Amino acid sequence: MNSQGFITTTYRIDGTSALMHSALQVTEIVQMVCRHGSNKDIIHLAITCQDLFHIAIPIAWEKVKGVLQLIKLIRTVVVDEEKFPFGNYTITTIVSLDFSGPPKREYLDRWQIYAPFVRKLEIVEEESTRFHMGTLSALLSYAQQRVLLPNLTKLALSPKEPQAMNYLFWVKVFGSSSLRDLRATYHSGEMPIVSNDRESTVIQAIVKQCPNLTTLGFFSYPCSEKIENEYDRFFIQYPYPMQNFLSRASSLTTLIGSLSFLLPQSLDALGRLPNLDRLEIYYPPKSTRQDIDDLRKGTLSPTAFPALKALVLNNLIQHGADFLWDLPPLVSKLTTVELKFNPYPRRQQNEWALREMIPKLCDRSPYISELLLEFDCDSQEGIGMPHMCQFTDTAFGLIAQLSLTRLEVMHARLAGPDVLFKLTRTWPNLEVLRWTAQHIKVQELQEFALFLPKLKHLAVEVNMMPLPEEVDMTYIANLKRREMRTLESGLHKFSDLAGNDAARIYWYLSVMWPNARLETRASHIDSLPGRRLDLFCVNVVNHMEPLVLDMQSVVGVHPDNFSNGIYDDAVQNYVRVMWDAGCKFMRPQLEKINAPWRMLPAEALPP
Repeated sequence: MNSQGFITTTYRIDGTSALMHSALQVTEIVQMVCRHGSNKDIIHLAITCQDLFHIAIPIAWEKVKGVLQLIKLIRTVVVDEEKFPFGNYTITTIVSLDFSGPPKREYLDRWQIYAPFVRKLEIVEEESTRFHMGTLSALLSYAQQRVLLPNLTKLALSPKEPQAMNYLFWVKVFGSSSLRDLRATYHSGEMPIVSNDRESTVIQAIVKQCPNLTTLGFFSYPCSEKIENEYDRFFIQYPYPMQNFLSRASSLTTLIGSLSFLLPQSLDALGRLPNLDRLEIYYPPKSTRQDIDDLRKGTLSPTAFPALKALVLNNLIQHGADFLWDLPPLVSKLTTVELKFNPYPRRQQNEWALREMIPKLCDRSPYISELLLEFDCDSQEGIGMPHMCQFTDTAFGLIAQLSLTRLEVMHARLAGPDVLFKLTRTWPNLEVLRWTAQHIKVQELQEFALFLPKLKHLAVEVNMMPLPEEVDMTYIANLKRREMRTLESGLHKFSDLAGNDAARIYWYLSVMWPNARLETRASHIDSLPGRRLDLFCVNVVNHMEPLVLDMQSVVGVHPDNFSNGIYDDAVQNYVRVMWDAGCKFMRPQLEKINAPWRMLPAEALPP
């Protein structure tokens, strides 16, 4: 058994094993045991309780990270560990034995026990150097005889570099009719590209072996350099364009890829897919104008993209999407658009986005109901000074013409005395509003509750100052919005509030949004002591409700008062005491840390 709780014992469960009480035979309970129990405890439970064993095995094997866990099940495979004392780390090497003849089915008897439970597999490609080549050739031979993971629905390849991805090899080993989600994962760094000489071969294998695939993550690049994958290079390559095979992937609903899919011939092939609902494109990290010159030609059939509703463009460069909005079949029916702009050069990029891209977007995609605009998309909150785009009234007026239910704008601000009016009166049906850098006073939050009754998620930069005395809590109680679930903000300097001020803010928020929780955005400055104290106070507020309910029962606060949002002094005092006690306990410990007390990201700085 490994550290993640994957049970690999072949212990025989006989009649002497203990029976489990039916009250404990609950999947969620066993799941908690598998994820949080020690290895020793999990193994003991599995081999002594037959009922638990039957529940635990499917849970433990449902998600597997690392193909190493599976390969160790083959009878002829042994593990050799080589320790490096100076670096204090261990390299685990897979060594195969007895592959002089053809692989035998009995070698897979343990594999066949656990394989039906595996539904999600992530292949961490740095493992590849650990495998003896005989192991991999045997694995491919087994895959040619039978489907190795008959219930696998999601396969993710997570390479550190493209040379280690081996997309084709793993498709041939684990591709099957059960697979619904196949993708090379990409978050940052080097894009996991399949070179041009292999892209057709890989796409053909995917279409052939995964006929029911609905989500595909595949990155290739026009005129890319040849990449020598460790295992893929042993397969025969097909000279045909990948678009010949791409148009056969009729079950696809989501495609995540790169610039190759924006070539005219690729768009033509994708336009013939009857179920494609979402197209997500990543531009290369260091894109230039030359990269998009070949993307400007071609036309589409009027019936192309019959089901496309969502278009996502990541790291979008200046003029990198103009040609897309010149293709009506692609953009005219869109309901969801997400644009994350490359920040360089910032001034020209923002001017193009505000003056050209947004007007074209609003004019030619009039049915958009969900819109995301992220400026300076590669910035990290708390690190450096991300550029703050000054959002113009003209651009806002154009977006105001859309009937939005979700609006997200990052690293941009509106200016002027009517900002609050614009945000709360323009889209009455908003359910998600995330304008993360826009500063709002605490007492102004009631405007969102009053004019956005369907709001479920609000993200703004709330200035954590004491609540003015003139706030009418009886009026606030009548605004009670139970639909609201999340108030997202930086909440910087939250811990600087005195206990009585924090109690009034808690009172104000919990009356207005009784089902909402506070949420902050993860940041590199979260480790600083002052920020840790802020986050501690956020947790105090989020966990206060059950304590207040207990307090009600103790002091006898009438339920009607609580439901109407009118707290008495006893409850407010209770919140104040809990706040002050927590800060008094935490602050001395954090002050001992040798680091700056607090840093403010650009979003929290005054406009």
